[in-house]
Amino acid sequence: MEELRMPAIHDPPYFIINRLPNGSFSFSGFVFDIWTIVADQLELRYRITPLSHGGFGSLGANDTWTGMIGELVAGRADLSIAGYYFQQDRAQVIDYVDAVPMAVTEDRFYVPRGGSTGAPAVSFGMFSSLLKPLHRDVWWLLFCTLMLVAVVVWAAVRFNHARAESAQTLREMSWGSCLLSSFMTLVCQSWVRTPDSLAARTAVLSGWLLGVLIYQNYTAILISYLTWTTVPKPISNLQEFFTEKNRETPFLTI
Repeated sequence: MEELRMPAIHDPPYFIINRLPNGSFSFSGFVFDIWTIVADQLELRYRITPLSHGGFGSLGANDTWTGMIGELVAGRADLSIAGYYFQQDRAQVIDYVDAVPMAVTEDRFYVPRGGSTGAPAVSFGMFSSLLKPLHRDVWWLLFCTLMLVAVVVWAAVRFNHARAESAQTLREMSWGSCLLSSFMTLVCQSWVRTPDSLAARTAVLSGWLLGVLIYQNYTAILISYLTWTTVPKPISNLQEFFTEKNRETPFLTI
């Protein structure tokens, strides 16, 4: 039987490649152990070639594959043993051997024993807490700015209708549509329709930039707000630090 050509990359704990002082390589890992069992039972001969670049493989701009998939597509390899994620573009050029799953993951949430099992009651405080990352004045300023963007876009479409905007744009970009689209920038959603004139497009672009900045800033502050722990009293020794940390910081295991 001919020797099988197998490219490999360092992907612990599945496939581990160690370079020895004499320049050769040693292999280990979960996937490699499974492969050695299969190869011994089927009496297969193989030669593993470590790849220094390309990784698992991706499709480039010139429709050529890199990495281990590129080796398979080009005919320089016979098979590859790795934890590939299934993708449609990869499935068009390689065959997945997925009769037996290599690994199965399951996400779970753990809560303290004896705690409440019911869902918390919905209250106004639950929704108002989402506004805490930004000051009240900032929210009012943001609201007024989005209203201004909607007014500018609506006016620019009307004033440039004769020169640049189509009748369909004029009909679909009403005052309500402009206002809704302006507020959609806060959640980084695209507009259903964009105007054609330079003035209206400039206003739309300004609204998008504003929405991205607010979204990124709000997300960062919200994460910091949720993870920040207030220590109610000073700490004088290591035991107090350990006790305070366990009391104030909840643990979540996934």
